[in-house]
Amino acid sequence: MIALSCASVLRSDFSDSALIEPPMRYAVEKLKASVQSVRDPLKLPISARPDSVWKTGGMYDWRSGFFPGCLWYAYEFSRDDSLKAAAIRWTEGLEPVKNYTG
Repeated sequence: MIALSCASVLRSDFSDSALIEPPMRYAVEKLKASVQSVRDPLKLPISARPDSVWKTGGMYDWRSGFFPGCLWYAYEFSRDDSLKAAAIRWTEGLEPVKNYTG
């Protein structure tokens, strides 16, 4: 996810984007694999178990927005429509908690 936080840097005048681009492409591929692995937008990946299977949480978990946010960053970087579709699906899954204050 660290590489994904650099996505916006690639869209600016950053002179060392060649250093960031390979890990970003790797992160994009891993996110696409995660989308295929989890499939259900009401299950939000929160950590990987030792066997590399995602542990998922629900929409009320404090980390629930991390995965959709990473999908949006990956889409911003790659312009891959499948990532945009996934980002929309996982973001829409959070709609019931948009005003949650508990």
